[in-house]
Amino acid sequence: MIGDNIRALRELKNMSRREFGEALYVSQDVINNLERNRVSPTELMIKCICDTFHVNRAWLETGEGELFDKSEQLDETAKLIESISDSPAMRSLLATWAQLSDENKAVFKRFAADYVDDYMRRKAEADTARTEALLEEPEADADQKQA
Repeated sequence: MIGDNIRALRELKNMSRREFGEALYVSQDVINNLERNRVSPTELMIKCICDTFHVNRAWLETGEGELFDKSEQLDETAKLIESISDSPAMRSLLATWAQLSDENKAVFKRFAADYVDDYMRRKAEADTARTEALLEEPEADADQKQA
């Protein structure tokens, strides 16, 4: 029933009934009654829940399909990208990331982790070489002073 889906959404969002109600401009009692299927949500309430939380209406009403509306998620991602970067290249990179499948994101994460590990290893080797060179310099200076 729709009340079960409303409760599941609220719990997924880690919100109390009061917080969830405030986001929808209704009381926690309204949310309680909806979740317990004591009352059916109005058309306006369904639309408000879907718009506020970017929920797929079919999922909210039937429990079938994707929980979140993908087009809304992409719009939200685009807004976030716009707000965090003035760089066209960075916006393009982040937009591309948002459209990757979970499988491709996992591949990219492994690649990035390997790249960072390799970079840190090379940096540590370079730092060690610089430190060794600095430690050898006083010996070289001492050798020149003795000569």
